Amino acid sequence: MVTFRPKGARKRVQVGSFVLPPAFLPNSGITLDDWDNDGEYEVHVANDCGVGANCDGEILRLDRGTLQLQTFFRGNVSFVSLLSGHLVEGGRGSCCTWEHHVYMLYDDRRRVAATPEFSVFVEAPESSARNTPSKCTFFKPSSVGPVVTAPPAKVFLRLCKVYEGPYRVVKPQ
Repeated sequence: MVTFRPKGARKRVQVGSFVLPPAFLPNSGITLDDWDNDGEYEVHVANDCGVGANCDGEILRLDRGTLQLQTFFRGNVSFVSLLSGHLVEGGRGSCCTWEHHVYMLYDDRRRVAATPEFSVFVEAPESSARNTPSKCTFFKPSSVGPVVTAPPAKVFLRLCKVYEGPYRVVKPQ
């Protein structure tokens, strides 16, 4: 059961409840997380977790008008964070690749775009030598599929720092 006490109220109000299925996987679960640092915790539900840290899950937020938990975001992620006004979901793409999907936020961070504005793929270095760079590629969607693009702002280069050591940004053609 999830409860909330509105400001000035004496009693808590039930805003949601969860029943875990018997086959709930051990690395799945429900956590409270203030991923956007706004001082209000969201409910992060990790449903079906596969190999590694990626889980099919969702973020639920309290709708203060109805006092009910509403789905804010759904994805297959290892983590969700806020970067330059965008929701960033990240997770392992394969043994040697990390993926980030970057979504616009609207209405003072109360609504998230349905599709990513751009994605970032970071490939592990091809060699274990200390100065071998990882490869960081920014993609934007297009009618013909993903197209390599330049980072939209310097702040998004932080997403390239997945592996230890230097990284190299792939330039568009």
